Amino acid sequence: KKAHKVSKQISKPFEIMLDNMKKFQKTRYLEFDKIMEKCEIKEINELMTEYQKMAEDIMTSFEEINAMNEELESSYKEIEKINNELEDAYLNFSTQLSIIAEGYDETTGNHVNRVGELSAFIAEKLGLNNDYVEKIRYYAPLHDIGKIMIPKEILLKKGPLTEEEWKVMEKHTIYGG
Repeated sequence: KKAHKVSKQISKPFEIMLDNMKKFQKTRYLEFDKIMEKCEIKEINELMTEYQKMAEDIMTSFEEINAMNEELESSYKEIEKINNELEDAYLNFSTQLSIIAEGYDETTGNHVNRVGELSAFIAEKLGLNNDYVEKIRYYAPLHDIGKIMIPKEILLKKGPLTEEEWKVMEKHTIYGG
């Protein structure tokens, strides 16, 4: 009888602890009231007390991690919002520069829009993702933006350019870069 009683006193706290661990895995919540049921064996009580301290530390760490995760998610959303605003600003700036380039060089003005559309068409046929295709559509028209740095008398000259004028004209790629 005594062995059976001692066996029960030893096994019951461990059953409670095991049950508590299983519930924690499902709910991420620990119930401490059952853990602290006292038994007559001092060492078992000490073990259960240490288990409770460890479990409380785990819960505290878990709550801290959750709070940090929420803060991280909030920061990520804010960064994503700012990134989208920046991307929109770049696209708007690109469109405005394309309009400037078109107005500066009337003879090739529609060319910049066609380059954007054709470049997007080719990018789409190459299987590039839609976001990248749209960026190409907006940014390709800037390929000749450096022409705004070329003197109008060279850019709008009727007839062939001299060798020196060609050298100036070729610099539009460097200016655009």
